Formats: sequence, C-alpha cells, structure tokens
Amino acid sequence: MKNKKISKFPIPTLPGWRHYYDVHFYAGWRIQKNEVKGTYRVLSPTGRKWKKETEEECMAVIYERRERGLSPRNSHLVIIVPGLNNLLSTFSALEKGLKDRGYETLLWHFASNRADTIEHAVRLAKLIDRLEGVEKISFVAHSMGGLIIRALLAKNHAWYERFELGHIVNIASPHGGSFVADLVSEQPQFSGLFDWVCGHAGYDLTTKGAQALPPVKVPIGVIIGGTGFKLGLNPLAGQDNDIVVSRESAQIELAADFIQVKGSHTLMLWGKETVNQTVYFIENGTFRHKDKLVKPEQETKRKS
Repeated sequence: MKNKKISKFPIPTLPGWRHYYDVHFYAGWRIQKNEVKGTYRVLSPTGRKWKKETEEECMAVIYERRERGLSPRNSHLVIIVPGLNNLLSTFSALEKGLKDRGYETLLWHFASNRADTIEHAVRLAKLIDRLEGVEKISFVAHSMGGLIIRALLAKNHAWYERFELGHIVNIASPHGGSFVADLVSEQPQFSGLFDWVCGHAGYDLTTKGAQALPPVKVPIGVIIGGTGFKLGLNPLAGQDNDIVVSRESAQIELAADFIQVKGSHTLMLWGKETVNQTVYFIENGTFRHKDKLVKPEQETKRKS
C-alpha cells in the first residue's frame, strides 16, 4: 500500500507532463479531458484543437466528420501506451513503423503522474469500451505503460466480447520494479522530488509496488535494452540494465518471447531494431532472433 497521499495541485507542465488524457478515439481523432479543470477538447490527427465545455460538444465535432466520410484505415488497432512522463515524440518512429504496415494506431495521451497504474488501466478500459470500427486490438507499451497493460488485462472487460485480442509487446517495462525508483524513493532527501516528478504512479515503479500489481495473465513479447554484457549502462544496478530497468526486472514468467536490443531506456525507442522487432511481433507473435537488424518482409503485410 502507498504510505502517503500525493496532492493533486496543478504542477508545471514540463516535458512529458500532461494535464489531458484521451477519453474517446475514432480514426485518428480524439476527445481529451483536462485532469485539473475537468474541461474537454477535440484533437485532430494534425494537432488542431477545439476547446469545449462538455464531452457532448466534442462528440458533435467528430460526428460531423464522420458524416463527411471519416472512418478508420484498418479494423486492427494497435494501442501504444507510453511510460511515466514520456514525450509523445519519442514514439514517432514506432507509430510510423506500424502505420507503414497498414495498422490503425492510437498513441494514448494521458496524464501519467496524476493517477496510479490501476486508475490509468481503468481509464484506458473505458476508452477501449467506446471504440467503434475496430475488430482487433494489439498493444505496445513502454516502461510504466507495460504495468498499465498488465493491470488492464487482469480484469474481465465487456470489450473482450467485442474485440479480438492481438499481440502485446512490452518495451523496457519494470515488471519487477525499477532499481532507480527504489533508490530515489527510499532517500529522504530525494523523496519529495520523487513524489513531485512521479506523482501517484511513483510507488508502482518500485520493487514492492510493481510486485503488488496483478500478475501477467496473457503472453507478452518483452524487449529490454542495455549493453548485452554483465554490467549495464548504470553501474548502480550491479547487472545489465538500460539505465532505469535491469534485464532481470523486465522479464516475466508468462513471456511469449524475449529479446534484447542494445540501447538506453528511452533512446532505444528510436532504434530501427526496436521498431522492426515490435512490428514483427505484432504480426507474428514472436521476435526474429537470427538477424542483427530485423526488416519484416513487405510481402507479409497484414491486411487486417
């Protein structure tokens, strides 16, 4: 259990810190709610915004586009769930790689440090339950995003009856906790800063917090960064790591496949091998282990 309460006062919107989270998505268009003010806005695929007072007003904007012919590009949706305070631009290469293969993608925008992992999972479930034009859903998650997916799939949801569950990829997710979160949160001189930066989600990133979350119940493809040697990028871990997450912590018992891509916790998201391995797993349910740089064959492009 968390031993103290984190206040919800407005904090500066520094890189990766957001006040809005997605509550509805259709064909690249999204409705977002402001975590602090409770107001809504519509966000187009090009970034244009319409600020509204109610969700109903936002839905009217999207329905108008639907009447003009707006529809999803593919019934197979890949939901990308970022980690704590991730810059959304960090996922540009991953999202492009999936779109180039014909998938509809949803890079979920959410106020990552304003709720804990369980609450994020509840909010994502509500968004999924409202999806239209979708038949199959796959997930790609980075860091804390993997814990959110883990909590999401631990519950029985009504949308299980509506959508086929595709493949799931976790990239550098601390299923066993992050040694950095342990170190910082346990130091009195840093605990206040840890709470300010990580907010409600910080505890879930520690070893105790991560292990207290619901267990993984579905096969997941695991990608971890690091060096591939005994010692990793952060000497404090005492083993191979990507600066934040150790190789051991990223592994899970119910892993469909596991592969290491050399790189740091965040920068690896831009790497060609990370992108290609992710796309290949979404298509095939396994990684390619033979080639150093994986390039999915164009002729196997998924149609649905």
